[in-house]
Amino acid sequence: MRQAKALTLRHAVTLSTLVLLGGCKQELSKDKIELFEAVMFAFNGMENNTQEKYRSQPWKRTIVGQTIEYVTFGDNSYGFSDDKINAKTRDSSFVRYTEKISSPETCVFRMESLKEFSKGNSKEDFSAYDMGRGTIILHLMNAYSFEMQYEYHTANVHLQGPGVVCDLKGECANEWEQTVYPEDYRSPDDKPASAIRREKAIELIKKVCPGKPY
Repeated sequence: MRQAKALTLRHAVTLSTLVLLGGCKQELSKDKIELFEAVMFAFNGMENNTQEKYRSQPWKRTIVGQTIEYVTFGDNSYGFSDDKINAKTRDSSFVRYTEKISSPETCVFRMESLKEFSKGNSKEDFSAYDMGRGTIILHLMNAYSFEMQYEYHTANVHLQGPGVVCDLKGECANEWEQTVYPEDYRSPDDKPASAIRREKAIELIKKVCPGKPY
């Protein structure tokens, strides 16, 4: 009898331990969060709590497992040449914009963009239509050139290196450029503060992912 109770207790403790272990999710470290934020800001000019034109609220950052998501909303002003898509989105009042970043391997960054249309006036249900905007995968360990080139009105992040950017089909390019339009520019002679901070973000990324020489 005592042996049966001891076995039962032991099984209960083992089960509880497994439940606790199974329920624990690995969280992003502070350094990795900082790195992800730097990548998002360097390539997209995006930061938590920043307001963009034609958006009804600032970007809001959330951490979901090993992924960081940035979400904002805007009014639906889209029109499509495809009648079927127009039929799905005609009654949508809002569009939810989501930008995701994760790192499946060291110095490899997966960046995913989504556009989702609301069910009527709902601000909770965005299942009417998922437009998407694709996924890119940056292989920064392959980059031998990683710089920001500022010109009046634009700040271009330029990457060069073998297979430095790929899509989900495995098709890669050796050169890639992302353009951001800083909203805090003042004159052709003065580099805006956001561009200077993007350069610092690139410096941080290059310390972690120095790439390779040409």
